[in-house]
Amino acid sequence: MAEPISDLTASWINNTGIQLSWTAATDATTGSLYTVYVLQNVNTQIPNWVPVATLSASVIYSPVSSAYSIGLPTTSYLMPWSLYQTLISQSLINANSVAFSIVHTDYLGAESIATNISAFQKQMLQPFAPPHLTHSIGIDGLGQFKIGRAHV
Repeated sequence: MAEPISDLTASWINNTGIQLSWTAATDATTGSLYTVYVLQNVNTQIPNWVPVATLSASVIYSPVSSAYSIGLPTTSYLMPWSLYQTLISQSLINANSVAFSIVHTDYLGAESIATNISAFQKQMLQPFAPPHLTHSIGIDGLGQFKIGRAHV
């Protein structure tokens, strides 16, 4: 069995996409693949994981030696905003959160346990004023908390 990825994070970037980043599986090689899945049909009785990207070995060019080499698969994925908008228009995902799953497949074709994360849209409403405390907290003669109205 292939080892799973670790340290998966998701960042929601409005009008750009959702950025996923992780640490490579401990047994990752140039023959490894990472498959990124999105949870779709979330409002139905049986939602399903649908692959949206497969990340394989990367080609690296070294200008110093003018040579190419093969590197490990990339450990990040940006789900484009256009894909997010398409999935929303088809009612396949929720507008405020998206669930992702990443599976590592090693060079023998063995798959790891999936690593999952949900990305949530940032809060759009900003507080219009600082909170106003209307209660004061004190301690009574018996050492118990007492709450009373503050005088403003």
